[in-house]
Amino acid sequence: MAETLEPKVPETRLAEPKVPASKLPAGRIAFTHPDFTISRSVYGAQFGQSPAALGGGLKNWRPLQLQGARWENGALVGGHYALARNSQIGDFSLVQYFGTEPIGNQGPAWSYNGARLGYYEYARVAVSGGKSDFNPIYELQASMGTLCNDLNDRAQAVSQAVANGISAKLHPSMIPANIYNSDDTEWESYATPARDARLKAGFVALRQELGRMIQLWLNRDPRIVYDGLDLKRDLLAAYDRESAACTITYLSSDKRPVPLRFDDIDRRLFAMSFDPYSCVELRWGDDINDGRGCPDQAGKRRWYVLEEQARHEVDRDNHLFAGPPEVDIRGLIASMPARTPWVQPMPGNNRRSSLP
Repeated sequence: MAETLEPKVPETRLAEPKVPASKLPAGRIAFTHPDFTISRSVYGAQFGQSPAALGGGLKNWRPLQLQGARWENGALVGGHYALARNSQIGDFSLVQYFGTEPIGNQGPAWSYNGARLGYYEYARVAVSGGKSDFNPIYELQASMGTLCNDLNDRAQAVSQAVANGISAKLHPSMIPANIYNSDDTEWESYATPARDARLKAGFVALRQELGRMIQLWLNRDPRIVYDGLDLKRDLLAAYDRESAACTITYLSSDKRPVPLRFDDIDRRLFAMSFDPYSCVELRWGDDINDGRGCPDQAGKRRWYVLEEQARHEVDRDNHLFAGPPEVDIRGLIASMPARTPWVQPMPGNNRRSSLP
């Protein structure tokens, strides 16, 4: 059942992962599991926006009532379950699909208290009950932490394929027509195209959101909460600190430990192969920088080249593609001004003097 995006109770769930949602600070949404643990991923652009016809997105349980049953010997017998109609559900809404504003040529649009927002920003503001202030340092650290958890999950999937000898096999003569959902059990078990697309979408979203916050800060927007003296310096320090803390180490084909920091992975994100038959170096995009240990011969490398376009896909539903510039997070921070522009009102004719 679709619903409004007001502050949520634990029964809210996301259709794609099929797990309940829990609210974190600043309106972030995580997902809890049947064993009462909380997922390390946070709801965002990496999950994609499903159209209403597919029914994806945030949902609540549809209320039901047992009707026509009778008591016999301490138990209810007979009757049937009646599901509540949409009109009987107080918080039923399709706002996540169709927006809060009339749909125009650009598709659905969202606003909260008159402020136009993107969908995921709207979701955060609505879930937090209207809280719309952002601390860029916290947002960067939290988002990098989420992506680091996703990278660790990917590392386990790649290691499993290598440990089970999949990367050592000859490459099949064909790959599935639908690389995201295949009847080929081996491909479905060990390939990572969907996981990789979500991961890349998360990197793209982080750069976009950080760029938006930097622009808000330059505009002296009150939604940006920062009480330091040098945002650029603090963002670079936070990025480098989180990058070093998020180090993925894989064992190369010639059995050497190869450490990759978050920033290393960011630079080779679109070179990382989702194909389980590729050597571990290509699985981590290491062909150019450190591919000397990869045993793949010309046949396998041909498939790696042919799969390049698919490695750039970040949204399989809408066939959206991206590349290295869209995920260059550190480059974005390094290129930002060191301080906000100083604007001095001048008397007469609404003139203003502006200094960088």
